[in-house]
Amino acid sequence: MLDRTTGKALSADLFVHANRAEGFDLAAQQPIEDPAKRPGLGENVVDICPNPVGGKNWQPMAWSPDTKLVYIPANNLCMDMEDAEVEYKRGSFYLGKDFATRPGRGDHYGESIARDPIARKKAWSIQEKWFFNGGVLATAGGLVFAGQYEGDFRAIDARTGDVLWKKQLGSGIHAAAATCEVGGEQDVVVVVGRSDGMPQHFGEIGRQMIEAQPTGGMLFAFTLE
Repeated sequence: MLDRTTGKALSADLFVHANRAEGFDLAAQQPIEDPAKRPGLGENVVDICPNPVGGKNWQPMAWSPDTKLVYIPANNLCMDMEDAEVEYKRGSFYLGKDFATRPGRGDHYGESIARDPIARKKAWSIQEKWFFNGGVLATAGGLVFAGQYEGDFRAIDARTGDVLWKKQLGSGIHAAAATCEVGGEQDVVVVVGRSDGMPQHFGEIGRQMIEAQPTGGMLFAFTLE
């Protein structure tokens, strides 16, 4: 949690399992790195958490001024990694690293988390089968809308985490929903479509993800009643 005027970190707590850092030094304003988790050239380090997609990727999280909770689409992945000699090839990754993805802790690869940033604790969570799920949208009606990798679009109770409604949309959901007013009614709109670019880089887990997600590209709009 950062001071919005200065950018200074006021608190820093893990919201997913991580071991690349042993904590966060608020005085120095930087993580406390665990040197045992730093790979080298020809030096493979196992079980580094999280993996390159991080505990959270680009999918937007949301904040509710009513519940005072922040809603996070999180990932649960680790990796084995070592440095590697690399030659630039146009259109290819240029990382200087070789890594192999491994599961995080538990039998799930993703998690939808509601977190209290003041109390600095998890309020509720939903374990998700896959990582790289959709972003989240919080509304003044006490709902959180969140998609997931295999295509379920859900309306979740913002305070309890109970799934109140869901609909299978036929392909993966990676974007966050948006809300708008049309003809005096509130609509919720979400983009749906298969993503196979990211999973291709994660070995067997990625192969399973591609097989689990139907192809498609659609825009859905739902009216709230």
